[in-house]
Amino acid sequence: MRGETWKILIVDDSPEDRAEMRRVLLIGSERRFRFAEAATGGDVLRAYPEGWEAPPDCILLDYHLPDYDAPELLAALGGPDSPRCPVVVVTGTAGLVDSRTILRRGAQDFIGKGWMNPESLTRTIENAIERFRLDRELKASQARLRSFLDNSVTVAWMKDSEGRYVYLSRAFEQRFDACFEDWRGKTDFDVFPPGQAERLRENDLAVLAHGRFVEFTEEVSNPDGSLSWWLCTKFPFVDAAGQLFVGGLAVDITARKRAEEKLHEADQRKDEFLAMLAHELRNPLASIRNAARILDRADSNPAKLAWCREVIDRQSGHLARLVDDLLDISRITRGKIELRKERLDLVDIVRWAVETSRPLIDAHGHGLSVRLPPEPLPVHGDPVRLSQVVSNLLNNAAKYTEEGGHIRLTARREGGEALVSVRDTGVGIPAAMLARVFEPFTQVEHATDRAQGGLGIGLALVRGLVRLHDGRVEVRSEGLEQGSEFVVHLPLEAAPSGGGAPPAEPVSAPCPPRRVMVVDDNHDAADSLGLLLALEGAEVRVAYDGPAALEILDAFQPAVVVLDIGMPGMDGLELAQRIRRQPRFRDVALIALTGWGQAEDRRRSRAAGFDYHLTKPVDIDKLRTVLAAFETGSA
Repeated sequence: MRGETWKILIVDDSPEDRAEMRRVLLIGSERRFRFAEAATGGDVLRAYPEGWEAPPDCILLDYHLPDYDAPELLAALGGPDSPRCPVVVVTGTAGLVDSRTILRRGAQDFIGKGWMNPESLTRTIENAIERFRLDRELKASQARLRSFLDNSVTVAWMKDSEGRYVYLSRAFEQRFDACFEDWRGKTDFDVFPPGQAERLRENDLAVLAHGRFVEFTEEVSNPDGSLSWWLCTKFPFVDAAGQLFVGGLAVDITARKRAEEKLHEADQRKDEFLAMLAHELRNPLASIRNAARILDRADSNPAKLAWCREVIDRQSGHLARLVDDLLDISRITRGKIELRKERLDLVDIVRWAVETSRPLIDAHGHGLSVRLPPEPLPVHGDPVRLSQVVSNLLNNAAKYTEEGGHIRLTARREGGEALVSVRDTGVGIPAAMLARVFEPFTQVEHATDRAQGGLGIGLALVRGLVRLHDGRVEVRSEGLEQGSEFVVHLPLEAAPSGGGAPPAEPVSAPCPPRRVMVVDDNHDAADSLGLLLALEGAEVRVAYDGPAALEILDAFQPAVVVLDIGMPGMDGLELAQRIRRQPRFRDVALIALTGWGQAEDRRRSRAAGFDYHLTKPVDIDKLRTVLAAFETGSA
């Protein structure tokens, strides 16, 4: 640094003083200098206009000039915010000069002519140049930090120890529709509601008391009046002057907070659903178990035996419907449900649904009025699923209407849509629940909820199935005890191509006497099905795993194998493939009987060589039909 040549601009209206400063520097310093001189402030500004290409390394500036004094010329040269080069103010009246004013206006140092000597002047210039360099580096660092904060999505701010704002980041201004010039010097009590301002101030004071950073979750009002949640990190710091401040950085966590609330709500609904599921399962299971115990003691009493059979059949059917509903809502949620759409008349669908729901309506003593149009309502849809939609709405009305109530079912054309309305005189729906009744596992809280039963998925199925038919469903209710109305909207087809046929039920056919092997690792399931088939006249063998089935296969030579898929060890798919690899069993009919019934499960069973895929619990009539089809060669 000693070898550098410094360019020094001496500004003084006295030629003698300018010469003296040159002499002092030349005789008292090892450094090399180049000098330039100016007698007035105007000369400086003309010689070095804005945007100097090569400003001097330092200016020695006399305090009193004919046209400017030092503070005025410092301001003209850029002031403290953007000085062009280091400035040392030289004065002959050191005692009268306000050094703080000079430094605030942009000078790096000052020196009196009376104590100026080679050593002090050289050291003052060196200090001024170093101070200027450090000040520039500091300002550049501050500019980088400000640019970083202003271009970050993170909200940032600073307050003094009294809570007055001294800085807002651009993200803060944008997020809260604020302008720093309007907020400067204001406190939270000036810009936020009193309760929020009090909490914000308490957090600031906690930071100052701890003397370290603290994290808070703060709730703040938005300009539109809504609330937002912020994860805030607040920290104390002291500036170079020793003044205490509180800085803050915050990230908007409103979306996360709402997601957490929804997750908590979903978790609560899951717990409620599991409790309802346990309740719904215990009732039919208790009835089935009681019937089984009565059978042990019935002493062949025909009336008691018949009653037990009815209970077991009815309650097992109820269990099967519960499982089917759960599977349906799962498939709809995951987009896995299969629809078999065709052109059909919605009027026919409504009639079939009435037939399905009539027993439940009659059991509750309700009146039912049905109003259907004389002309067809052609739609494109799955007849089974659309019938399920209307039946679910009728069943819902029957369950949530006090005995002796009335249900009104209407179908009509409205514009390009077919509308089906189910209106009841039941318990009604509170306004707060209208938006939620179609959500899975949701039930309106009534005193009779538990008595009505159900898992709270019937209406969710309705909405899901209607949406899959490009339609929509809406609910109306004036409130509790005011009844409710559900309206299904479906797009009409341009013209019907013929009425749809109701879902075909399997035709009961006698199971011919033939050899059937049942394979299932569940001993009760295998033995009970084997017993049923034996009662139908079949010769039956039962195996409980794959290797045992292969041993029986050679000796028994079955015509049909009813086979569970989900067995441990050798599963049903592998067993079917092994059977199919043996030429002598090429004509054996393989029927999958499993709890897995989705499209992918059926595809895998076909690929393994199965001829038919049935789901548990098996409908014995459907199994008879399948077996009869194999017997006649029509399967």
